[in-house]
Parts: sequence; C-alpha cells; structure tokens
Amino acid sequence: MAINNIDLRTYLQNILTEYRFQKNNSLKDNEFAKFVRDTVEGIIPEYLFPRDEYTIAASCGKGGWAEIPWAAVFYKELSDSAQRGYYIVYLFRADGSGVYVSLNQGYTRFTELFKSKEAKKKIEKVSKYWHANLNFLSNKNNPGFTVDPIDLKSENKGKLPEGYELGNICSKFYSKEEILGISNEELLKDLEYFKMMFAELRGLMSPNNFEDFNNN
Repeated sequence: MAINNIDLRTYLQNILTEYRFQKNNSLKDNEFAKFVRDTVEGIIPEYLFPRDEYTIAASCGKGGWAEIPWAAVFYKELSDSAQRGYYIVYLFRADGSGVYVSLNQGYTRFTELFKSKEAKKKIEKVSKYWHANLNFLSNKNNPGFTVDPIDLKSENKGKLPEGYELGNICSKFYSKEEILGISNEELLKDLEYFKMMFAELRGLMSPNNFEDFNNN
C-alpha cells in the first residue's frame, strides 16, 4: 500500500475501510499492518506534538490481529504505551462503523494491581474524577466532546476493549460516513483541543506521577 501523501483523515478512512477484511489474512509480514504502524508517525504534525516530548505509535496487535486497532499520542513523561498512564488515542470500532478519539487510560496497569472486577471499578472511578474536574469539559466552546460511554462494538466482554471503554475520560466519535466529509484540518483542530485538555490534566496531577496520583 502506498504511503505517500497520507494525512490523518486518509489514514483513519483506510483503517475503517480495510481493517475488518485484512484480519482474514495472516498478520505476519502483512502490508496493511505495516501501513498502520509505519504511517502514523507522519500524519501527526511535529508542530502539534513535538517528538522530544511525545511519542506516536499504532498497533494492530501482537501475534494476532487485535479486535480494536489503535493509534495513540503518548506524552513521554506520563506514559510510553497503551498499557499504563494517560494518553490520547484513536480507537476503531470492531465493526468498522467509526472511530473515537479519546483521552484514555492504560487498563493493563489496573489489572496488574487489582483483580478483574476491582480493576474495572478503579479505572471507572478515576475516569469519573476527571469528568468532574477538567474545566475543558464544561467549556461552552467544547467542539462536540463528551463524557458519554464509548461503544467499541466488541464481542469480547471483559477483555481489553472493555478496558478502553471504562478508561475513556472524554471522546469524540466520527462515523465512517463522517470521515468521508470532514477535512483534515478539522481533525487536527480536534486533536489540538485534546492536547489542551491533556495539558490541563497533567497540570492538575502535578507534581505527582500518574501512579501516585491514582493511588491517592
């Protein structure tokens, strides 16, 4: 798959269109999976997320196709993977009907600290804390962001997709049809809004790291 002249909108559209079909093929040496992983770095502008502070990554799974592929922006001092900390992430619905951009949390870390049912309660409790304390969420100029639950159309209840759903702090949903009509500039403006909200979260957390803050 050619990767020249790919922007964020085209990248999201390609995953929404192709992912479900590509899962019928082997993940090993798959060109589409390589496209998802290797192209993401170039579609997030350096001016928006300087690489000395942020890491950009995407995944289709390891060893086998993930039910929910993702593409994420990690703030290096707060998180370096989707397993822990806080980050901004695009989460694609399992049925290909749309994608969420979400301010989210690493669910795997909760499952390392607590048993399954307790991990779910803990991550949801942290999400609700931020719902009540982030001023950006009550901003009248909020461009369609919501704290409503996200639905990834997963068939694997109790697995990682449910962790993504519970870890959602706020999100914006784009249907497959909306992605066709939206401009790349609009998508980047939404991403910039998330960056500002993420900065507020980091400020409220300071001087603690995310582990100490969540424990408190």
